[in-house]
Amino acid sequence: MIVRNEHHRDFREKAETFGALLDALASPHDRLWPANNWPPMRFDRPLGIGATGGAGPIRYFVESYSPGRSIVFRFTGPQGFDGTHSFIVEPLSAGTRLTHLLTMKTSGSASFSWPLIFRPLHDALVEEALDRAATAVGEPLAAPPWSSYVRLLRAIVRRRGRQRRIAGFTSMDVQQSREKLITILQFAYSGELAAGLAYAGHWRSVSDPAERARIHAIEDEEWHHRALVGGMLRELGAAPDPKRERRATMIGRTLGAFCHVATWFPPMYGAGKLESRNIREYEAAAGFARDSANEQFIDCLLTMAEVEWEHEAYFRARVESHWLSRIVKVWPAPPPKEEIRRTFGSAAPTAPH
Repeated sequence: MIVRNEHHRDFREKAETFGALLDALASPHDRLWPANNWPPMRFDRPLGIGATGGAGPIRYFVESYSPGRSIVFRFTGPQGFDGTHSFIVEPLSAGTRLTHLLTMKTSGSASFSWPLIFRPLHDALVEEALDRAATAVGEPLAAPPWSSYVRLLRAIVRRRGRQRRIAGFTSMDVQQSREKLITILQFAYSGELAAGLAYAGHWRSVSDPAERARIHAIEDEEWHHRALVGGMLRELGAAPDPKRERRATMIGRTLGAFCHVATWFPPMYGAGKLESRNIREYEAAAGFARDSANEQFIDCLLTMAEVEWEHEAYFRARVESHWLSRIVKVWPAPPPKEEIRRTFGSAAPTAPH
């Protein structure tokens, strides 16, 4: 089935205003995506080409991005969705047109699930997004009320979610896993603060342009992970641990300053070893999310584990290129990146040591 689904809204405001809304998608400052009523849009890194994530069961990555003008996401799930969806900011003579365009070819069961399930929900979500854009610029709302069919679909989805959360778990199992999830997310949230501050000093301390650029990008990804983890804590009704936050600030600033007085090798070695731990931390968090019936976090947590794997691989390669690696034992290598998802669920989660 060939699908073309377009929603657009014309506004009096200038295009720059809507470009800013577009550029804040999936960030803590997102005022466009209607996460108050629908699954939030999350990515494994700041918005940019290659960022991978999605919203609820709809998975995609950023295929192209022109800041302030357009962004195109290519579907990776559900199975049978072959195509893209995009936001486009188009200047007009008397204002701006904001468009959401979905084009794809469906196959298999998706040819039935799209018109019967996904399209009605998609249409309601996108109209709410356009209403959020209208709210941001003080213009009238225009989204129609949810139809009875959309309300029915949402009720079914909620009921099935509750049944999945209940099946196979006692209330004590769920509560204990939830407490463990909150604890490990608090550790991760503060850990990302320390990492971000440390990398801010690290990339400024190296002289090689390629190393500076890569470590700077890693810093940005750590800050993005912190924002994602903070959102999870809020969704769980929890907050960061103030003591860990103060300790992380002190550690991060100390490490950032140390990078400027140390030789090249120690910061590279320390970063790689810590990234190795971060992989296990996010894998464990994904397991506790599953066992506490918070499945909405799993894909994001596993994606963050994969990004931390890439960080570890970079620092490992840099360390192993140095002659000191023949004297100083390098930390154990993690399993291949693809094992993160392949082995997920095969064992009970354990907090990293």
